[in-house]
Parts: sequence; C-alpha cells; structure tokens
Amino acid sequence: MKYLYIAILMILLFPLSSGFSQDKSKIVSLNECITIALQNNPAIMVTDEDKKRALAEYRAANAQRNVFINAEIKSHQYPKVAKTWKYSEFDPYLPYLTISDGQKFAYTYYRAKSTETSDNVIDKLSEYYTLGISFGISAGVSIYNAKKNRLVQHAKSGVKLADLQTKKAMGDVIFSVKKAYYTYTMSQETVVLQKKLVKYNEDRLKLTEVFYKNAQKQLYDLSKARFDYSDAQLQLQKSINAERASRIELLRAMGVPDEGTEFVLEMKDHIPELQYSLEELIKLAEMNFPDMQIVKMQKEMTKIKVAVEKSGHYPEVDLQVGAAYENGQLDKPVFDSSNWKPTFAAGFVARIPIFSGGMVSARVDAAESEYNKMVYKEKDALVNMKLMLQNHYATLQELTKQLSMSKMMTDNAEKHYRLSLRMYESGATTMLELHDANVQRVNSEMSYLRARYDYLMTLAKISSIVVLGEDSLCKK
Repeated sequence: MKYLYIAILMILLFPLSSGFSQDKSKIVSLNECITIALQNNPAIMVTDEDKKRALAEYRAANAQRNVFINAEIKSHQYPKVAKTWKYSEFDPYLPYLTISDGQKFAYTYYRAKSTETSDNVIDKLSEYYTLGISFGISAGVSIYNAKKNRLVQHAKSGVKLADLQTKKAMGDVIFSVKKAYYTYTMSQETVVLQKKLVKYNEDRLKLTEVFYKNAQKQLYDLSKARFDYSDAQLQLQKSINAERASRIELLRAMGVPDEGTEFVLEMKDHIPELQYSLEELIKLAEMNFPDMQIVKMQKEMTKIKVAVEKSGHYPEVDLQVGAAYENGQLDKPVFDSSNWKPTFAAGFVARIPIFSGGMVSARVDAAESEYNKMVYKEKDALVNMKLMLQNHYATLQELTKQLSMSKMMTDNAEKHYRLSLRMYESGATTMLELHDANVQRVNSEMSYLRARYDYLMTLAKISSIVVLGEDSLCKK
C-alpha cells in the first residue's frame, strides 16, 4: 500500500519533470527533486526488476506442489503369447491316438502354422517379447514433500528481501538527493559571498595603493592587500567550479540530463530541531533501518535453508494417474482401431532416503555455517547502527552550538559593520577599516553557511537510519 501511494504521487507530479526543463526561473523544492529522482533513478528500476524476479521464483517454487499434467507417448515391452496346440505335449504319441485322420491333419496344420517365422520386423526383434506403444495424458501431485514446502518458504522470504532492498534503494536515492541539494544550495550561496569578498578586497586594494602612494601605508600592507585580492579571486573560481560540479551531481541523483536550464533551489532559513532522544532514535532504527532489516531477513533465509537441507532425510509421497490408448503388439496393423484399447492407471510413489554417502549431512553443515555467519553479521550491524546514531547525535548537538555561535558572530559582525559605517560617515574612521568590517561580515556568513550545511547533512544521515523524514523527525 505504501508503494501504491508513492506511485500515485509520482503520477500526479509527473508534469514536474517537463516543466523543470522548460521554465528557466522555476524554483525547485527538495521534495520535488526527490519525487523526480524516484521516477528516474536507475537504482530503483533495478530493484523493481529484482522484485519481479523474486516473485517469479516464488511462483516457480509454489508450482512444484501443484498438479502437473503431461501428454505422453511411451513404448512398452510385452511377453509374446505362445502359439501352441493344446495337445502339443502329446506329439510323440500322435500316431497312437485314437482320433480321426481329419483331426490329425488339422492338428498337424496348426502346428506348422505356429512354428512359421513371422515376416514382421518388430516381431523379429525378440524371441520372447513384442513391442507396444501408448499415447495419452498423465497427471500427478505431490502429497508430502518437506523439501518443496521449505523451498516455498525460502522463495517467499526472498520476495520480502526484495521489498527491503527496494526500500533501501529508495532511502539511498533520497539521501543522495538531499546531499546534492544541500551541497548545490551551499555552493550557490558561497559564490554570492565570494563575489562580495572579491569586490571588497578589490576596493581595499585600490585604497591601499592610494595610501601607499601617499606614504600612509607600508609596502607590507600593500603586499597583503594584493595577496588577499588574489586569494579572493582564486576562492571565487573554486566556488564557481564547485557550483557547477554540485549542479551536475544533483541532476545525476535525480536522473535528469543537463540541458543547460537554469533553476533556483528553495532553501528555508529555519533550522529544524530534533525532537527525539538518542534512546528513542535507536528503537526507531532497530525497527526501520534498512540494512538491519535486510540482515535479519537474510538470517531468516539461511535458517530456512538449513531446514531445506535437513528435509533431504524425510520421505516423499507423490500421487500419479493416467489415461491412454495402447497398442500392445506393433506387429499387428497399427491403423487398425481394433488393435488399440483404452487403459487407465493410478497409484502413488513413496521414497525415503536410506543412504546418501553423507551428502545430506554435509549440505546441512554448510547451511548451518551460513546461518552462523548471518548471526554474527546481525550483531555487527546492530553495533554499527548504534555507533553511527551515537556519533551523529553527538555531532548534531555540537553543530547546534556551532550554529548558535556562528549566528552570534554574524550578528556581531553586522553590528560592527554598522558601527564602522556610522563612524566613517562621521569621519572617525577610514574607508579601509570599513572594508575590513565588510570582509569580516562576509566571512562570518560563510562560517554560518558551512555550519548549517553540516547540521542539515547530519540530520539527513539520522533520517536515513531511522527512515523518518525531517518533518516527522523534528519539532514543528
């Protein structure tokens, strides 16, 4: 039902992808980018095919327990019927029997006919057997087969595993879109700030050159101003390159080709605040973390595999029925309908393994080893999940403090700039000091920008582990 809702949502938002490539001034939100990615990302399409394969394997395993019907043509061997006279054991005594001459002639004639060699090729194949043929329909069904039942359970678990892998692929796609979205947003804002820095350092350099010519500044000050201006230009070029790369990465995560269309990302200034404690996050992750759920399902499948191999010791019972037309002697005319007779058969086949040379036991041991490996992997996945959550939770607390301090620094830099501006207007300070205040303000904004990016990325990592969106994960 969950995937049905997602499919309906993607269909309703499908025109978004076409509008995305046409409207140059379109503002694209994070949810819209995620929706487009869920439509176009190849990783999700691959997991959909894996799910179809798992469903097909489940149908194939389940079909082994159903009734099967076959059309058959089979050959048979039948003992030949002896063509002998009923008094043949009295041949040595024939001259002395008190029978008529006509009876003796008839007996001698039929004895001669019975000993004649047949001209039929099939009849010459064997002295004691003749060949027959039948065609018809046979049907059968498995009454008891523990191995087939276990294989059905294994295939059914494979379908559940495919669902979990699809869920994991969707989570990975969502996280990659968030990462690319936040990176592209930060790179766009960084370019704006770097352009301001270039402009401020350029103005500062011009003023420093004037002061140097008037012997009001030393050569050291001029050299430093030139260095700061060159460094600002270099950082601007790096930020432009980073913006281009982050744009490509966002489009790649969305599965959309780069057609050179300009678009603006929506970015809210509000910083979401986590509303769950670490213990609550761990409980949510134990229930929802895809990697954890996949390991658990793989462990269950290996446990079923052990039962599959153990069922090699159990008996099997099959019921079989059939109906056919049969010609018991092909030495007779084949196309003569009187030589074909309907036949029916029904019965069961029961098999129980007695000795397999240790093959079944070896397979059971191998399956148990695989199960033990998955037990260890489950423990390792649980430990890693808890450690990741603890690390991200602690990092988020630290970043919260950094954001508060960065915001305070930004406010202080703004106040310092306004104070410097009033002092410059009143003649109490120089233009050079005013430019320094501008540079400090921009640097504080960049520091806050990096802290906000780190905070949002850490929150996105926690969201991917507990499989809850930020709207549900954070306070309203």
